[in-house]
Amino acid sequence: MDSCPNLKNCRFIGLKIEEIRKTIEEIFCKSSYEKCERYKRYVSGSSIIPTYLWPIRSSSSIDILSKSGLIRMKFKCAGNIRDLMMEFTNSEEFKNMLKDVCEVLFKVDAFRGYGLSDDDVFNVFKSFLGDLFMGKIGLKRILEVSYKHYRKRVDLNLFNFALFLINVKSAEIFSSWFSKRENGTNGKYSEALDFITKFLLLVQVSMVENVENLEKMEMMYKEHMEKLSLKRNIFLDALTGVFNRKYLTELGSLLEGKGLAVLMVDVDFFKKVNDTYGHDVGDLVLKAIAKVCRSSVRNDDKVIRYGGEEFLIIIPTSDDTLAFKIAERIRRNVEMREIKIPNGEIIRKTVSIGGTIMRSNEELEDAIKRADKALYDAKRMGRNIVVFV
Repeated sequence: MDSCPNLKNCRFIGLKIEEIRKTIEEIFCKSSYEKCERYKRYVSGSSIIPTYLWPIRSSSSIDILSKSGLIRMKFKCAGNIRDLMMEFTNSEEFKNMLKDVCEVLFKVDAFRGYGLSDDDVFNVFKSFLGDLFMGKIGLKRILEVSYKHYRKRVDLNLFNFALFLINVKSAEIFSSWFSKRENGTNGKYSEALDFITKFLLLVQVSMVENVENLEKMEMMYKEHMEKLSLKRNIFLDALTGVFNRKYLTELGSLLEGKGLAVLMVDVDFFKKVNDTYGHDVGDLVLKAIAKVCRSSVRNDDKVIRYGGEEFLIIIPTSDDTLAFKIAERIRRNVEMREIKIPNGEIIRKTVSIGGTIMRSNEELEDAIKRADKALYDAKRMGRNIVVFV
C-alpha cells in the first residue's frame, strides 16, 4: 500500500521522536493510514488538526481544558520562566515538597506493592520534573519526557496521583520560595504562578494521555508485526527463504499498473546433483542459488521459488536493457559461487535464464509463459546463458 498522502504535511509531534515515528509509520503512515484519526480529519477538509492529536484518538482532553482556559498551549516569556522553574525545582523547598508527596504515596495501600523505596520515587519525580525544563517548553518536550519515563515502566496510576499532589502543593510552595527569593513579590510573580499551575496541569493531562497512547500503540505494533510475520511465512518457501508460488496471488495487486520484467531461472543439470550426492546436497545447492539470486537483485525485485529448481524473478521495470543486466548479473554470480558440500568437496553450478518484458494489458501469467519459452531456448542453445524474447 502507498504511504499516507498527507504524511509530508503531518505536524504530529510524535513524528519528531524517532522511536515513536517508526511505530506510527509502520502501523498507519505506510500501511493502514485510512484508520488514522489525523488522516480522517484531513480528508474531511478540517482546517484544524492539532499537533498533539494522536492517530488513535478522535479527540483529546487537552482540547477541552484548553478551551476552558484551565491550561495554556503557549507560554509567553517561556525562556525566562524556564530558567526560573529550573531554579525552583533545584531548591530545597521543592525537594522537601517532593519528599512530602512520597510520604503521602506510601501511605496509600495501592502503592505499597510496587517494591519502590522513598528514594526511588523521589528520584523518579525529581528527574521527571527536572527534564521538563531542560529543553524548550511545550507539548513536544512533555511527550519526550513522557516517553522517557514510559520506557522505565513507572506505573501510570502512581504517576498520575503523584502529579496531582504536586499540582496541589506547588502553588503554595512556589509562593513561599518566590517571596523569599525576591524579598517580597514583584510583577513577575503572578505570571510565574500562573505558569506553574497551568503548566503542571497540562503536564498531568498530557502525561496520562501520552502514556495511555504509548501503551496502546505498543500493543497495536506487536499485533501488526505478528500479522505481518504470519502473512510473510505463508508466502515464504520453507527451504530457500524466498517467496513461494502462492505469493503470485499477492503480487498481482502490489504491482498493478507498473511496468514489469519477468525472469525464469533454472539450475542446469540439477538432477545430476541429486543422483550423485543425494537430496540433502541438492537442497544445499538450491539454498545457495536462492541466496545468490536475492543478493543479485534490488530491494524492490521479487525472487520466487516457482517449482523444483526453477526460480521466478519479477523486476519492476519496462527497461529491457536493465532487466537483461540484472539477469546477466545473476547468471555470472551463480557461475562464480563455490558451494561446499558436507564431504568437503567444492562444487559449482550454472543457471539458464529466460526473460521478457510484460506487455500492456497483458496478464502476468502470459508473461511468465513467454519467459519460460525463452528459458527453453536458453537450454537448447547450450545452457548458462540469458535469452530475452
